[in-house]
Amino acid sequence: MKRLVTPSSPLALYAANRAAEHLTFGEGEAPLVLGHALGSSREMWDEVLPLLPEELPVILWEQPGHGESGLLTVDDPSAQDIAAALNSALVDLGITEAHIAGLSLGGMVSLAYAEEFPEDTLSLGILGSGPALPPAQNWFDRAHLVEQDGLSGLVDGTMERWFTPGFGEGSGRTRVAKIRGIFLETDPAGYAQCCRVLANTDLSGGMDLVSAPALVLTGEDDQGTPPSAAVQLAADLASPLPVVIVEDARHLTAVEQPGSVASALESMVAAV
Repeated sequence: MKRLVTPSSPLALYAANRAAEHLTFGEGEAPLVLGHALGSSREMWDEVLPLLPEELPVILWEQPGHGESGLLTVDDPSAQDIAAALNSALVDLGITEAHIAGLSLGGMVSLAYAEEFPEDTLSLGILGSGPALPPAQNWFDRAHLVEQDGLSGLVDGTMERWFTPGFGEGSGRTRVAKIRGIFLETDPAGYAQCCRVLANTDLSGGMDLVSAPALVLTGEDDQGTPPSAAVQLAADLASPLPVVIVEDARHLTAVEQPGSVASALESMVAAV
């Protein structure tokens, strides 16, 4: 996977397929830009990528302090700050319009991007996320815990929230083990900064700024962003696409049910 040159941003961006590698940025088909969950990496999308149309350019980016991305240098960072860093990176590449989507924290940043840069957002995908994930104090406490003790104490509970038991103990055992390893290898400083992003962010006041067709998707057993929350979020958006509730999935739908996620993203791009 080819890393792209984005000197104006601390975020690492990657051309995820041949269409993106050979894209003359600023010309041709607009790319699909995907962001991952807190404590994960661009590899979260590995099962989805082969199921997307070959001709659709796909760019992956990594959260601050995750993978090869640097930390944000602002005080009290929010999802808007990550969205601004992502926009700077895309501008470096000559990309003025894109389909913006992400899962969990990636979905929140995607919504922030659509609010901050509506003219640059062709379509929007909010997967397992929303405008705010309260209570904020929980995220501040988690940031402090990780800075003191690392991530090992959080991994079991996180995997339980991310995957259904049948998946983790059966057909998805290898994939869950990979995601578990990525979580444990995440830089505690990056994880903590992104926890503070979640604590500092409430995008509900800017929902009326989002004009792009918007996909809202969640797993049927996602405890953090349940189907009822997805339905309400879609109702609050100006141009919602049909809500997608992914069966037999918890939070990390892109890993547990990649076919459903790929199909939903393809429909989102086609809606423009």
